[in-house]
Amino acid sequence: MGRKVSIFIVFIGLLLLVGCNNEDKYLNNYYFENTVNDSKDDISSLYSDYREIFVEHYKSVYQRPYSKRSIYYDPNFVFWEGYGEFPINREEMINFSLTNNKDYLDSELYYFVYEFDLDLTLECDDDCKESDYAKDGILYVEGDKLFIRDLDYLDDGSESTIEYYFYKNENDKLVIKQYRSHYNSVDEVYESLSITTFVEDGFEETYYCEDCNLTNNIGVVSYRHFDFNTKNYINVNVFDEESKQVDYYNGETQELFKISDGETLNMYWFFDFDGDIQKLSIGYASMTINLMYVDGWDSIDRAEEVFYNLYNEGVLIEDMTVQYEVHEGEYVEYTYFKPGTQNEPIPSDVVTLETFGLNSNYPENIFQIKNDYISNNYVELIGQYGIDFDYNDFIQLFASKTNSDWIVNE
Repeated sequence: MGRKVSIFIVFIGLLLLVGCNNEDKYLNNYYFENTVNDSKDDISSLYSDYREIFVEHYKSVYQRPYSKRSIYYDPNFVFWEGYGEFPINREEMINFSLTNNKDYLDSELYYFVYEFDLDLTLECDDDCKESDYAKDGILYVEGDKLFIRDLDYLDDGSESTIEYYFYKNENDKLVIKQYRSHYNSVDEVYESLSITTFVEDGFEETYYCEDCNLTNNIGVVSYRHFDFNTKNYINVNVFDEESKQVDYYNGETQELFKISDGETLNMYWFFDFDGDIQKLSIGYASMTINLMYVDGWDSIDRAEEVFYNLYNEGVLIEDMTVQYEVHEGEYVEYTYFKPGTQNEPIPSDVVTLETFGLNSNYPENIFQIKNDYISNNYVELIGQYGIDFDYNDFIQLFASKTNSDWIVNE
């Protein structure tokens, strides 16, 4: 398998050498045959059209980067009169609908949206053509097909490579393939290596490897798949022959399971969602519940630093301090941490909120119910993607994906 990777890298190098400043020949690549030498304007125009399609999709599905995740950046955010002053009435929290807690969703294409700059790759005169791009980047256009490659040699001797292949499939839907790698030539490992396929109105799929030597089958390998129609999402991290971690979101039930699969199956988190909003998260040692889905309170006031008291018709709800979230949304939540190392489950009257005279709308054994569900359905759940997540088989599959054979037409 290492020989395949070596051939692949040598092949790329030959492309770069052949392409430099040779305007008499049309450069070719391993994605498509190039027959016309296109101008910079043609390249930029096609790129802009494709980027607009994808960025609109991305921003409607994924959270903003953390530095801009605050709802203050949302164009629909409302600074209502008295915002930030306490006490605050529940009915005044009108930005609740802007809440987005979907941090379980992860996309390698964030780099394309927020970091990749085509102008930095197009470092040549305005009238340059495809064959002029040979120093650190290379581009090709043929009809509706666009290929971009950007290569950086870093001071520490490592190489950073980014490739994009854009085209329209037989259904006139945009397809994007992204290849990203950071190769440490001193240690002969990929510090990171990812291969992502996006199909408009279809899915996004990523194979990812961290600190991996594909010749010796060493590294942490991951697989992510997000179906845009069913909203089903899976993220599998395979650490070694003994353990893996699985995040699985069921788009129909709007439930997220975080599963630690070691010597024994251990589902350690269950999340319940309402669209983009997390209603409940519960594990063995803690629980957080969004109180905007709970009746019996109408206002909050400061208690101490980051905590607040809950009131109903001016009466304090005893022994309950809550948090007022204003970053990923505007809402009130209650968090319980089980003290010490006791093995007993979270007290039932805490899960139901009965101890505070409220009703969480969840049964006292909700965590056990969901844990039993996962135990009974886990094999079928991860098997639906047709991938053997056995460590050795999976890393070999990943290694094969680094070869140009991974280019297919969906």
